[in-house]
Amino acid sequence: MRKVIVLTLLILPFLFVACEKSETNDAKVRTLNISQVGKTSCRVTANFINVICPEQPQRGVCWSTTQAPTILDEKVSTAACNGGETFDLTNLTSKTKYFVRAYCLSTNGTGIIYGNEISFTTQ
Repeated sequence: MRKVIVLTLLILPFLFVACEKSETNDAKVRTLNISQVGKTSCRVTANFINVICPEQPQRGVCWSTTQAPTILDEKVSTAACNGGETFDLTNLTSKTKYFVRAYCLSTNGTGIIYGNEISFTTQ
């Protein structure tokens, strides 16, 4: 009986870690395309798949003039859960190269999941 209890206590924490990790890996964030690029604005389309919605979901796109933008750079967000979403980026600088990618808060609230990066240059 002791062996069963000890074995259960050793295995149980790994089951919780595996479930948490699997749940996070199932969410897919895609930066789909950039359109309507002007001097100071553009439109970004992103897709969020298998995202489990917490009470206050955080999804959107972030951008920067350097590669690998994060939510600490410029960002715009939405409360939408799954599916396609369109975001308007404004107050951009003309003739400047930008990098943009979609993001969402991980399902367990421990981090940010970023999508692929796309670059564009304003007119």
